[in-house]
Amino acid sequence: MNGVPTGKGGHAYHPANRRAVIDVGTNSVKLLIGDITGGAVTPVLEASKQTRLGAGLYSTRRLQAPAIALTAEAAAEFCKTAV
Repeated sequence: MNGVPTGKGGHAYHPANRRAVIDVGTNSVKLLIGDITGGAVTPVLEASKQTRLGAGLYSTRRLQAPAIALTAEAAAEFCKTAV
C-alpha cells in the first residue's frame, strides 16, 4: 500500500503525528513526510523534482509558463502522495 504501514484489516495506519511539507524553490520542489516525536522528525519519505522555476528570471523578470506548469504538476503529485 505505497509503503504505508497497515493495521488491523489491512487499513492504512497513519500515526497521529505524521506530517508532510512541500518546499517550492527556485530550482526544485521537495517533499518530506515524517513522523514527529518529542520535537524530532523521523523521515518516512523524501522526494525531489527539478522544475527550474527560476530559469530566466533574472534576465526577464518573469517566471516562464513551462516552468510554472512543471512546478504545479510536481506540487500536485506530492499533495496526492502526502494524503
